[in-house]
Amino acid sequence: MTNVGPHDAAPPPYPGPRRGSRPR
Repeated sequence: MTNVGPHDAAPPPYPGPRRGSRPR
């Protein structure tokens, strides 16, 4: 799969309530 989407290798989503400073 090539980088045809908004993100390549499907990285982790934005910082969630458990991962990150602000739950988005």
